Amino acid sequence: MSLRRPTDQQIRQYLLERQDAPFSYDITNGTMQHKHRADFLEDPLFAGYDIDTYRIKLGSGEDCFRKAVEAMKGWTTFDVGSWVTLCFKDQTLQVGTTVGILSWQVGFWVLSICRILNIIEEYDEDGSVTRLSGSALFMEH
Repeated sequence: MSLRRPTDQQIRQYLLERQDAPFSYDITNGTMQHKHRADFLEDPLFAGYDIDTYRIKLGSGEDCFRKAVEAMKGWTTFDVGSWVTLCFKDQTLQVGTTVGILSWQVGFWVLSICRILNIIEEYDEDGSVTRLSGSALFMEH
């Protein structure tokens, strides 16, 4: 937390120092063990954990899907307003990538760290993406 917005250099240094840091809890990839949210919530191994899953229909058709894949790979899912910023969109969307999420919280700045745990990409015979999803965990919160 900080009263002043950290510089890009300070954020990059902070992320670099923590890129291999352990998670704040032992159980990771729980969402990969169950296909449905209800199964995850019923599993005693994950009692007390929450799963944030959001699905909305953007449209239909190949063009809509292609644009959605491009948006995910370009980190535009974080373009939610001036109060939150993804640090930094030049990062490659891949397993192990550690990013910062800088937010303005009623008078002070908070930098949260998040690491990509998995990405599911499925392709058609012609090489086009047919499914893209993934999950990430906050490392410090």
